[in-house]
Amino acid sequence: MAEEQEHLQSEEDLEEILRLAVRRSPFDGDLRARLRQNAEELGITAEQLAAAEAEYALRKQEDERLRREREAYEADLAAFRKSRWSGFYRSLASYLAINGFIHAINWATSGGDMRPYWAVWPLLGMGIGIVSHLARLVFSSREEDERKFRKWRIKNGVLARVEGFVNPKGRD
Repeated sequence: MAEEQEHLQSEEDLEEILRLAVRRSPFDGDLRARLRQNAEELGITAEQLAAAEAEYALRKQEDERLRREREAYEADLAAFRKSRWSGFYRSLASYLAINGFIHAINWATSGGDMRPYWAVWPLLGMGIGIVSHLARLVFSSREEDERKFRKWRIKNGVLARVEGFVNPKGRD
């Protein structure tokens, strides 16, 4: 007898065993009738069953709401990270374009031998800014990222509401 009860340690064990037994019992398709039948067999009154069902429905709604919020948060976080890296790539593209143009001017004005090589100074000066931007992206603290994300989310949430008000769907 002791060996049979080793697995019965808590209410959760009891509930899981009953859940498995209910899944294995024959099913005719009417879930409500099956629920009432199981409740009667366990000595649960109709009022207790109705209260439990209402509580379950509320929990399920809350779980669904939390799931949607989590998905929205994760989607916003991905968009935030993408926008931060997009900003870096735009800065890098500007850096390369401007410095390419400056080096072309240096080459054209120096007769092709690049003396004096003055174009290195803008290259280095702007390079400090690019490296700094990259370092802020890669080595920022979690708290700083969260703070920036909250600000970004508020800003974009407000912008989305304003755009929806100014140009509602269906209108051009």
